[in-house]
Amino acid sequence: MNLLPGLVSFPRPARRVTVEKLPRLEASEVTILAGQVDSGNSAFRTSFMRPGMVLVEHTDGSGKYVVGSDSNAKHQTQAAVATLITNPGAGGWDGTVTIQGHWGSFTVALSGSNTDAAVAAAIIAAAAALNPESQAPITAADTTGEVTITNHDKGAGTWLKASHGTVPTMFGAAGAVSYGVDPDVVVTEGYVDMLNGAAASVDALSGEVLRVGYFDAANLINLTAEAAAVLLKRGSLFSGTPTLAG
Repeated sequence: MNLLPGLVSFPRPARRVTVEKLPRLEASEVTILAGQVDSGNSAFRTSFMRPGMVLVEHTDGSGKYVVGSDSNAKHQTQAAVATLITNPGAGGWDGTVTIQGHWGSFTVALSGSNTDAAVAAAIIAAAAALNPESQAPITAADTTGEVTITNHDKGAGTWLKASHGTVPTMFGAAGAVSYGVDPDVVVTEGYVDMLNGAAASVDALSGEVLRVGYFDAANLINLTAEAAAVLLKRGSLFSGTPTLAG
């Protein structure tokens, strides 16, 4: 049987990606990086992607997409802020630091915390005291010449701000602010051939994709827990329990 692309009609069995018309947010086609495969389509050809493939933007900033479980798929990021300078010592940072986020706020009283490590430890202790029975919302660390504060939660909708009431050189006069970010996640609705007419692996266009949908969970491919979280956060729904990759 001749399987060269362009010379045969490929099998395209009906495959339901969504179960309802709404919610639905369509998007223009994206470019899929060469070499991506649909390992579940080995009965035909793994370079022939079936509908329902979950794609995530590549970490390299090229604007291309890879399958959701690829090691080069972007991940959700945490909000993080850092001091502008290293600890001057001699009580130079004594006073009150206010730390705020999507989770609430708390203050840290610094007194004689004359190293970056001591400041980080004070912040960690204050965060842990908010609710000793649950995970602290942030952590802090001495990161070589500065103190970095990082949210535990990741992704869009999370944020973090730190400020010092009387020492503007610590975080800036207006304080330091950061926001968590989600990667772009899309789902294909059509078949995609990752080979060209000469049977060479090439970048390929996805055809129209979905950023939001009422998805048939059984027919989503390479869906990771993180990609599912992004889709749900946007307003997507799943019919059935998805099988998660990775």
